Amino acid sequence: MVPGLSSLFSRELGFRRDLHRADVVGMGCNAGLNGMSPLVQWARNHPGRSALLVCCEVNSAIYLVDETARTGIVNSLFGDGAAAAVITGHRGDGTVLAGPRVVDFESFCIPEQWAAMRFDWEAGPGKWSFFLDRDIPYVIGFNIREPVETLLKRNGLDLSSVAHWVLHTGGGVVIDSVKLSLGLDEHDVRHTRSVLRDYGNISSGSFLVSLQRLLAEGRTSAGDLGVMVTMGPGAQIETALLEFG
Repeated sequence: MVPGLSSLFSRELGFRRDLHRADVVGMGCNAGLNGMSPLVQWARNHPGRSALLVCCEVNSAIYLVDETARTGIVNSLFGDGAAAAVITGHRGDGTVLAGPRVVDFESFCIPEQWAAMRFDWEAGPGKWSFFLDRDIPYVIGFNIREPVETLLKRNGLDLSSVAHWVLHTGGGVVIDSVKLSLGLDEHDVRHTRSVLRDYGNISSGSFLVSLQRLLAEGRTSAGDLGVMVTMGPGAQIETALLEFG
């Protein structure tokens, strides 16, 4: 889209004219955490000011109607959705902010898998169709520990320190693969499963909906640590460390 959604939001919602805009496109299911990272840095550099992260996905635009397994998988897995989060930098005056604190980020790229999740042009229907390599869930599972452990080690932590997990709803096999690799139980992925069941894979916004469900439970305690994980085209894995207040 040109202009991007941020420009349309500004027009429709009457944002300030000194608005900073950054539209993150082409990163698929990774885009939420990819967009959150620079927003968190901006908020840290501008105490007391607010940033808005909006993840908007219209995945039904890529649906095709044919008899291929590829189409069946894509049409049954992906759904439409939007999610948003407000990020505020601490003013340093003792004010307690609502919501968890974003502590740190870690990324991990698997460039040899660049074609595992991609768009292909279909001349017949005149549309782009999405391709998912059947082995990509296992590739993600095999590689997921490295960025997670790097993130935790840098902050003096290990896997046992994490009380809450917020995973991208990549699909049932992806969830199982990540769960096995990280040694998680079904309780750890309950919100990831429920979002997938209720809405499908809504791409970049999936992890925010899972986080919303975790917060709505009211079972997080002050000082609890959480890890958010997304994965998407590139192939790329994104992680973030949270501290709950």
